[in-house]
Amino acid sequence: QSSLCALAIILLLSGQQAFSAALTSAGSFADFTGVSHWSTGSCTSAISPLAISSGDTFTICGGHTLTLGLATSNIAGITVNAGGTFTLGAAAVPLILSSSGILTNKGGAISTDIGAHVLSNIVHTAGSTTLTAANMTSISGYVTYTAGILSLPPLLTTINGLFSAVASFIDNTLAGSTSTLTVGDNNVSSVYGGVLRNTGTGATLNIAKT
Repeated sequence: QSSLCALAIILLLSGQQAFSAALTSAGSFADFTGVSHWSTGSCTSAISPLAISSGDTFTICGGHTLTLGLATSNIAGITVNAGGTFTLGAAAVPLILSSSGILTNKGGAISTDIGAHVLSNIVHTAGSTTLTAANMTSISGYVTYTAGILSLPPLLTTINGLFSAVASFIDNTLAGSTSTLTVGDNNVSSVYGGVLRNTGTGATLNIAKT
């Protein structure tokens, strides 16, 4: 028991969390990583965590606006609720999700400046996700689209996982004379009742299955 108490004290003093936490935004801030900017409670509470851990998941509540501000790594997941706003950073401030991390938009607004973000998986159910300024060539996991606006990066050439649209369309503003979006998985990549649309000037969009 004494060793457990000692461990708890060490964790407390070092500002580290023993387990990952599900955090919700406590307001609108320009610094995504500030401890006081997040809550371990619901969207209506403000119970700050002891520290921000790489294994935490983050939910931006409706009415709140957060900007990445600082480079992050190994983020387990970010969800933007309806009415919430999340702005990713510039080239020197990339968002790096873990290999299983998911960027989810449930009706909010997600946008980015130029940045070499690492987005493992994207789930867009509603709202607006505009990633056209991102300096990204691939997405390591899957992309799922339901409704709203999803604009993928012009430099994107590869989605390694399942690429699916339940309804409406995926809008890919690919630039150049010829662009190929390669979708690879052990499963069949599908578009259910949707239309793939390319608005890049003079570009062609070829969907290839690896």
